[in-house]
Amino acid sequence: MRWVFHDELGVSRSAAWMLTQLAHYDGLSQQQLAGITCVDRSMVTLLVKDMEVRYGWIRRERHAEDNRLVRVYLTKLGREHAAGLAKRIHVLDRHLTRGLTAPQLEQLRVMLQTLKANALKNLGGGGDSLDQEPED
Repeated sequence: MRWVFHDELGVSRSAAWMLTQLAHYDGLSQQQLAGITCVDRSMVTLLVKDMEVRYGWIRRERHAEDNRLVRVYLTKLGREHAAGLAKRIHVLDRHLTRGLTAPQLEQLRVMLQTLKANALKNLGGGGDSLDQEPED
């Protein structure tokens, strides 16, 4: 699936997710972006820098009172790219889910949310260990 995003949309899944989130919630902190997108903070820093320096899609601003806080904003170019990206993601989604009924899509959404919750619990320091089988 990773190659589909990069080859078809020209950006990684993480970058696409960050751009679309900023289109809705411009001015998020890098920490908030990491939380919303479930991307490691260090990776967010690298992606944000790349999108700022290489593409000019975003700009970063340090908070006036708390120098540790960096807010991320879309530039005009970034907003245009995010809008086009959102449309292309919608089309990609339609291709990927072709042939699935509404109840099947809902069931898939629930299953994916369960997988995400389990991954966050197991990989995010939530208590379970990958050294032992989970309890049912």
